Amino acid sequence: MHRPIKIFSFIAIIAVALISGCRKDLGNYSYHDINNGTISGIEPLYNARQGSQLKINPVLDFTLEKDTSKYSYEWFSLDGVVNPIIRTVISRSLNLDWTVSLPAKDAQYKLYLKVTEKSTGQSWNTYTMLKVSTNIADGWAVLNDVSGVARLDFLNYLPATDSFEYYRDILASQQSIVLKGKPVNVSFWYRRNAFTSAYSKTLTVSTDVTTTFFNTTNNKFSDYTDITKSVSTYNTPPYYSLGVQTSGRVDYIAFMYDNLGNLSYENATQGLPFGNRINRTSDLAPFNISKWFASEMQQVPNYTLMYDTDHKRFMEHRGTNSYSTIAANSNAGQGGTVLFDPAHMDMELLYMTYTQAIDGRIYAVFKDNSGAIFLARIKAANTTFVPLAFDKISDYAPNIANASNFAVDPIEGYLCYNIGSKVYRYTPDRKTNVMIADYGDKTITVFKFHRMVYSLNSDRMKAYASKLMVCSYNAAAPAGSGKMDLYTLPNLDGPVILYRSFTGFDKIVSVSYRE
Repeated sequence: MHRPIKIFSFIAIIAVALISGCRKDLGNYSYHDINNGTISGIEPLYNARQGSQLKINPVLDFTLEKDTSKYSYEWFSLDGVVNPIIRTVISRSLNLDWTVSLPAKDAQYKLYLKVTEKSTGQSWNTYTMLKVSTNIADGWAVLNDVSGVARLDFLNYLPATDSFEYYRDILASQQSIVLKGKPVNVSFWYRRNAFTSAYSKTLTVSTDVTTTFFNTTNNKFSDYTDITKSVSTYNTPPYYSLGVQTSGRVDYIAFMYDNLGNLSYENATQGLPFGNRINRTSDLAPFNISKWFASEMQQVPNYTLMYDTDHKRFMEHRGTNSYSTIAANSNAGQGGTVLFDPAHMDMELLYMTYTQAIDGRIYAVFKDNSGAIFLARIKAANTTFVPLAFDKISDYAPNIANASNFAVDPIEGYLCYNIGSKVYRYTPDRKTNVMIADYGDKTITVFKFHRMVYSLNSDRMKAYASKLMVCSYNAAAPAGSGKMDLYTLPNLDGPVILYRSFTGFDKIVSVSYRE
């Protein structure tokens, strides 16, 4: 009997609870309107190149709070191809203005915008697809000095519009290596690695710490090695290249001048990497050389002319020799005027280069003990060394001893130079000297005709090679003041014509062209 009573009591309690739950609600709740919102103005897919600017201006529509400052914003990307998924925050502003820095890949990223109402925590999300690619082709590699730190920019050529697209800090945009140290040099050449025999389109970027070799064959900057992996000798750090020069020959021979004052060459056919100096005699006695050396283009066998600063004489490197020899006049003893003895110059070399002008020759600028300036013009090759002219040009260009930089026009053979912000042109055959440009309060940092060696049949490349390059900046306010001008030099003594100008750099230290 006790169990039925307990059951009845339990049922009665539940019934009372149900009846109480059905009583009228007396209104103990406060009700709020919901802030409904939509996000529009975003395309379903964006295609962007690394380093380019992606701008998206979304449109927000809320039913209650209209003030956009009452919301927080977050743009982020999801890379779902990798495991685990990578979430990258891009911006915390409503309007996206972003230098695309995600790695280029075949798969698409999801690009999200999250909008959160600050007062309630309510959030809205939307997303679009993002395809990141790289379109690096041929173009100018521009090495900047940003308050003592190196930055590499790139002007990428766009054939459809015959224009260039500016990639600021191309290494950061491709999530490549971070350069350390002050900028020194950038060089480009078609390389054949002496260790691996692999071919590549190589761009070297040097700082006062090291040199990085970038294999840009795949139009990216993500494949790179340090200079220590490309030389056969150990050198106490810091060790770096001051410049690489090639003749453009089919055997991919390239010469590198390093910060130790050594000139070496890489020849994969011989299995010979950089590092073994050739500025030494046949008995292996080393000699110091000027940073200026001249090698002809497309010549077989190879010929390189150096200047021995210890003994003030010309030295020649021929073919694949591991040493160099003293230069001698090929026409010595044949009568006529002896213009100079290459083995006893006894002067300071200020500048030397090879030019294709007038069937190809070497220009060398000297200063004697009295301060007079001389210009030597030489026809030299693997079996010949013929002085063509040796003129005291300071008689016609009285201030040329104060020149900061020299360059030789590859078409007509003009000798160009700058004294401070003023640019001059000296015509050797007519012995005329005229000022052709004045940069006023700007500082000139790069002054040259760029040496193109691979695309010699391209009218566009030949045009670039024929232009005088003058890079300048405002030393008082360097940020963004850097400028690269290319000039056409007309015949005779007419004023130069601006061919193209590129702006937005900082202090430009070195420029090369990825052919």
